[in-house]
Amino acid sequence: MQDESAPSPRPESKASAPSVGDRGGRPRGIKGFKATDASLLGLGTQMLSEVVAGILLGLGADYMLGTHNRWIVVGSIGGVVVAMWTVIRTTILMSKRDAIDLAQRAIAREASGHPPTNAASTDEPGRSSGGADAKQPGSDR
Repeated sequence: MQDESAPSPRPESKASAPSVGDRGGRPRGIKGFKATDASLLGLGTQMLSEVVAGILLGLGADYMLGTHNRWIVVGSIGGVVVAMWTVIRTTILMSKRDAIDLAQRAIAREASGHPPTNAASTDEPGRSSGGADAKQPGSDR
């Protein structure tokens, strides 16, 4: 008879169970929150701060010059223009990065011996893809 105060031996498993924080190789973080989401959130925050900065500069200029709401309008328009310029500049930069990443992946795929994955290369020349209108072999319709 076993001593009941001694802990029972744990069965050993061949594979260790995943820990609570293990997500199968994915980085930890909020579920469904991606790096692009974070960069867009940062871009939105930057746009907001540029518009607010323009308004505050206009408000300060109105106070210093003794004008009434003239420079607030100029500052807010200037803030919106700067914010839009930032969005355009960031979009161009992101599209260049995406193009570079796509080219690097294509080069790596080519070097590994995998065929290209575009739709045009998957069909053989002269063969139908077999849609609803395709003639089935052996049918006389």
